[in-house]
Amino acid sequence: MATTLESHGLYIDGEWVNASSDEELEVINPASEEVITKVPQASMEDVDRAVAAARRAFEDGPWPRMSARERSDTLLRFTQTIADRRGELVDMIIAEAGAARSIAEAFQFDTPLRYAFWFAERAATFPYEDPLPPQLTARGLGQGVIRKEPVGVVAAITAFNYPMYLNLAKVVPALAVGNSVVLKPSPYTPLEALVLGEIADAAELPPGVLNVVTGGVPESERLTTHPEVDMVSFTGSDVVGKQIMKQAAGGLKKVLLELGGKSPNIVFAGSDVRRFAAAAAYAFTIHAGQGCALPTRILAERSVYDEVVEGLEAALAKVEVGDPAEPTVTMGPLIRETQRERVERYVANGTAEGARLACGGGRPAHLSRGFFVEPTLFGRTNSPSRCGRGPSRSTGAAAGPARGAPSAATSSQASVESSAITACSSSPSSRPSPGRRDGRDGTRAVPRGAALLAAGAHAARRRCRGDVRGRRTAPGVAADAPLRTMGRHPLAR
Repeated sequence: MATTLESHGLYIDGEWVNASSDEELEVINPASEEVITKVPQASMEDVDRAVAAARRAFEDGPWPRMSARERSDTLLRFTQTIADRRGELVDMIIAEAGAARSIAEAFQFDTPLRYAFWFAERAATFPYEDPLPPQLTARGLGQGVIRKEPVGVVAAITAFNYPMYLNLAKVVPALAVGNSVVLKPSPYTPLEALVLGEIADAAELPPGVLNVVTGGVPESERLTTHPEVDMVSFTGSDVVGKQIMKQAAGGLKKVLLELGGKSPNIVFAGSDVRRFAAAAAYAFTIHAGQGCALPTRILAERSVYDEVVEGLEAALAKVEVGDPAEPTVTMGPLIRETQRERVERYVANGTAEGARLACGGGRPAHLSRGFFVEPTLFGRTNSPSRCGRGPSRSTGAAAGPARGAPSAATSSQASVESSAITACSSSPSSRPSPGRRDGRDGTRAVPRGAALLAAGAHAARRRCRGDVRGRRTAPGVAADAPLRTMGRHPLAR
């Protein structure tokens, strides 16, 4: 399947430029194993160029000095341009990330686009300054003001499982409050990031406000340690998240991490087990289980354990695995052969540790190409076992006896035990949950990406970074900003 990306350079300072090396990244369709296209492999020098462009745009450019309404209008053009290219971008998601069409449309495109519009609109009305009530003290009458300012240069590092979702969830909120961004996607899914450069051109974003570079671990580490980067936003594994915390600590950078999870379902006696099993099987096989927000463990009360296992087996038998471009397919491939091998190791470990393989565990017989794995169900796992613990992310479920919480298998696996079941996803990254409550009054739903909007608005600029030591980003979009009363910031106009 041909890519619709028209420009194949790196997007730096508002221009498409060649990489400083001749190395290239192959973009592979995980369903066919065919090379879709090749893109430049950025070098350290290219990363430095992108950061320098972002710094100039922040320090000297018009973006952080625009009125909130002007910035909102620009971002609304940006998001509308994405919406206008929906058909081709959905096809890109299917071909590059291997997402089934229904998942690509609903979860990987429509949902993040809706959030992007929300942030673009919110940029115009966000309370950049909150006056505090006047106070009469022994020193006289005084009043404080909470001012929320952009951080500066934000390095956004995204994972391969939900590329468009993660790219938009990091880029749009950061831009909304006046930051500039260097976006570095997974080397497996660079197209869904590079295409945002085309969209930035069409929306007439000022040069340097959004920069897109490719690369692997060395380029990511250059961003997390670069002295001109003020904040790092990362989605991926907890292991890498810990490394980023250490790397960013030397520069006292703001860090926003969204790492892997292992969410459980809990089933009690008296539940509608048939309905639960159908929903659970769908939930942990979404995008071949490559998502940390998927419910990858199932804890079932002992009296309904057998019924839950039977229900899951029946539901998994209905999951159609195959070419994600086909509208009837509900589960596509894993992203690469390395991921499939990782899943197969967990299947082997589960069997060796005595877990009962209820169904699946192999490669689909009808698919000779592509990185596919059958939905797999384990029974009789236990929490201490490797199969029971599972990776932070994988496709499947597991269950254990009443006394111990069962653990999860890995990608395309599910295991169930006598009173608990767990599922996990095989992706090394995670997808943000669709929404959360406002941290102040609990009444308004706020998209997960609001954390980045808060981070962008809460921290002082680079020269004032010492004012935010020890501060944790608040969950709501307008909470816990540094208190400063000097002058009036252009964002508040």
